[in-house]
Amino acid sequence: MPARVTGQLTGRTLDWYLSQGHEVTTPYTPAHDVWFRHRDAQDLADWFELLPALLPTALSELRQRLG
Repeated sequence: MPARVTGQLTGRTLDWYLSQGHEVTTPYTPAHDVWFRHRDAQDLADWFELLPALLPTALSELRQRLG
């Protein structure tokens, strides 16, 4: 998926998209989108491979905490 997306972006648009994964040093507000940190398109692709393994456990813990 990420290669399909990033492969369609060029120049400033690609730079902006990848910049969304840079470290954020200010607190998020409820209105902010939260991006996974990534360095480049390959790092983003690695996240997409890892997420299916992480999400079931994360969602289960969230459900337990929210009751």
